[in-house]
Amino acid sequence: MNDESEVIYLSSKGKKGDVSQGLDDFYSLMDGKSTTNSKFIKRIKKTMDNYRKTEEWSEHVMNTEQIKEMALAQGVEEGKREATVSAISKTVKMLKRMNQSNEQILQELKQDYSDEFSDEELEEFLK
Repeated sequence: MNDESEVIYLSSKGKKGDVSQGLDDFYSLMDGKSTTNSKFIKRIKKTMDNYRKTEEWSEHVMNTEQIKEMALAQGVEEGKREATVSAISKTVKMLKRMNQSNEQILQELKQDYSDEFSDEELEEFLK
């Protein structure tokens, strides 16, 4: 980093070799498990508690919640769209079995799904 600092990557899931009690406690803390009440852990917990009281933490939590809500909403929307695509495909197959022309089927699709799909997208279902 050109400032004489060092980056150390730690993984609480590693299994190779022994680690000190302090590092083992730190890994337990990272994983949400119980720890000893050593000075090291007390100091980390105090720092975490102090940080949670800051405006920066509050903004981080709010942003995280918004991102989770957006991801959930997007997943729900994608699920609805997939279900609709499946329903349209089944409808097209059924109407073709009933000897409906592509023009007739397209008219039906436009009537029922024009608010969700463009004309071009609906035409693709006929192929």
